[in-house]
Amino acid sequence: MEMEDADRIWKLIAEAVLTAPITTLRGAGAGASYGVLINMTVNDRFAPVLTAWHYEHEGAAPGLVTAYHKPYTRRNGDYG
Repeated sequence: MEMEDADRIWKLIAEAVLTAPITTLRGAGAGASYGVLINMTVNDRFAPVLTAWHYEHEGAAPGLVTAYHKPYTRRNGDYG
């Protein structure tokens, strides 16, 4: 993976998260963390990606904590 690939993936995450619903919430207000499941397509390959965001303080922009592929499991029955 090259730096331009990382920049492209960051841009895809930043665009997708704007319209994706929050799937997990931990805490409230300052210090809250949110999980957001997004769908990404890169080079004709699709993947559901779970992202985690943190608000350090009230009024702060959310910071991306992590992002990882969310595999299908029988327990959840789908990618949601």
